[in-house]
Amino acid sequence: MEIIDDILTKLNTLLECDNFSLTELAGLISQLKEVLHSKFKLFDFVFYNEKLQQESKERKTASIKSAQYEMAAKMRDIELMCEKHLQFKNERNVIKSKFIYEKNHLIYLHLGNAKNDITILDYFKMLG
Repeated sequence: MEIIDDILTKLNTLLECDNFSLTELAGLISQLKEVLHSKFKLFDFVFYNEKLQQESKERKTASIKSAQYEMAAKMRDIELMCEKHLQFKNERNVIKSKFIYEKNHLIYLHLGNAKNDITILDYFKMLG
């Protein structure tokens, strides 16, 4: 779809532009939502990484040994979320923050290596 490609190009340009506009970002996302009834996903590879995966695995094991099963379940969930993120990143060879459109979802792949990543990440977190 031409409109999707156009919006993705503009969104990906916003990641690195010097004159970043939150209004433009919001407008592009709104346009996608209105025209295509798209949903949004955030993959935060900065947060869900190998280190967090290993730490949560260790904490899960320790929680099981001390019979803290609720904590073990929380750590298992974090470990699985890290696995999901890392698998997605590796399967698609993601090396730079970018926007993609897949299965009626606008997906923001956050790696923390684009000029305007922090502002865009904060905006996506605000969207929920």
